Amino acid sequence: MIEFHFGDLFLAEFQFTSGKSSKLRPGMIILDSKDDDVLCATITSPCRDTVYNIQISKWKEAGLLQPSIIRCH
Repeated sequence: MIEFHFGDLFLAEFQFTSGKSSKLRPGMIILDSKDDDVLCATITSPCRDTVYNIQISKWKEAGLLQPSIIRCH
């Protein structure tokens, strides 16, 4: 079994809200619980600025290919 912890980055198929398709993209664990549940957020390149986006300042060091944000909405 793979263990995830707060701050871990991973690749996964994230489904679009329409439910019709998905896209392989990076994500980040933002909550890990003791009962094997995790909460994750999508990492994407900035397309629009909202108060819920968190800028990743060291995106190259994180292994990302371009400037990125954590989308928390």
